[in-house]
Amino acid sequence: MNRSSRLGLDNAPTSAFVVAAILAVTVLYSILQIGFVRPYLAVDPTPNLARAPAAAAAGGPALVQWKARYHAGLPDRPMWSQDPGGWAHAHLGMIVQIVVFTGAALVLFLLRSSDLTAALSVLALALSGAAGGGPLLGAEGAIPLIGPVLTVFGWIAGPLAFPVIALAILYFPSKSPLLDRYPALHAVPLAAAVPMLVPAIGTALYLCGVDRAAGLAQWDAMHPEVFYSSFAAALGLNVA
Repeated sequence: MNRSSRLGLDNAPTSAFVVAAILAVTVLYSILQIGFVRPYLAVDPTPNLARAPAAAAAGGPALVQWKARYHAGLPDRPMWSQDPGGWAHAHLGMIVQIVVFTGAALVLFLLRSSDLTAALSVLALALSGAAGGGPLLGAEGAIPLIGPVLTVFGWIAGPLAFPVIALAILYFPSKSPLLDRYPALHAVPLAAAVPMLVPAIGTALYLCGVDRAAGLAQWDAMHPEVFYSSFAAALGLNVA
């Protein structure tokens, strides 16, 4: 076995440490999502999407009120205790998905930490797990300093997952010859996700206290069709 493919970070490139940092954020996100968010979500099959509500589209006080509600956190009483069967039906599948995706990302990283192709797969798994879970709904506020990082991560994981998955496919198990013939293909998956990603960054920054991003957060709430069109385009590109 080559030294570069051994377990751990021995002889790993600098990019491996970046992936390790993102993976650490993913693990912390997963703990909060599973232990401190999901138990308090209502028995509702509606996904916990990183989308500002339609009420915030009015801007001004409505946007401020939504931000305050976000940081107010979740109810004091867990919803699973009121209707265990209904809650499990609505949320247990997503909890399993987060655990499986995050666990697979950890195992793959430990086995192939120095492999750039594997790094894309690790990121794809980690971001996909967080994308399904959705934002942390204020639970991250309990963690000093790291809280804003988790806020941003919860909002951009979904949009970022699409281009990372596409690149992982194009590089697995080896680099596609198409990328040599058409280098611009690298940018196509990101371009498809940009209409989701840019507003998500603005909304996340607004939630983190950057008031200058309020306009972008309001625009995001006003134009859900942009998000869903970009979602469909990015998903279709990955399937293709």
